[in-house]
Amino acid sequence: MACTLIGAIGDVDRFSNYLEYKKYLGVAAENKTSGTSVAKTRQTYEGVRDTRRILFLMVLVLISPNTKPNLFKIYYDRLVNGRGMSKRKAIGHVCGKIAQVMFSCLKNNCLYYPFVHAKQLGVSWGETAVNVIKLPDNIDELENDAEEMSEEIDSWPKIIELT
Repeated sequence: MACTLIGAIGDVDRFSNYLEYKKYLGVAAENKTSGTSVAKTRQTYEGVRDTRRILFLMVLVLISPNTKPNLFKIYYDRLVNGRGMSKRKAIGHVCGKIAQVMFSCLKNNCLYYPFVHAKQLGVSWGETAVNVIKLPDNIDELENDAEEMSEEIDSWPKIIELT
């Protein structure tokens, strides 16, 4: 998935805003018109088809029942249960949200922080929702073992390169 996205996106600086980026990925919304009337919106048919498929698969993984709680799953549930949106349409919205978050991280050259994202979504994301890595009780023993191993590795004979 990552290779497909990296290959398709290329240099993120060629996009001036995230709407261009979403349209290129094929997850932007566009008005569905017939004559002079605007009936509804739909997902665009433009963009790179493979990236749309990858984002769709990413959303299916993120919202599956076997996945741990995450912000995209909460966002999906809010769209389906709270707003009464159809599941397929909600998946498209979550694809757009993932694209928006990816664009922001790539453009600003920063990591994804779920706490910042939760604050912007208006979701309470406390420590109970995050699986915090718990340190084992015998951390001192593990640190001593690691130090012994590093000393042992330092004592190994060095490999000399022949030129």
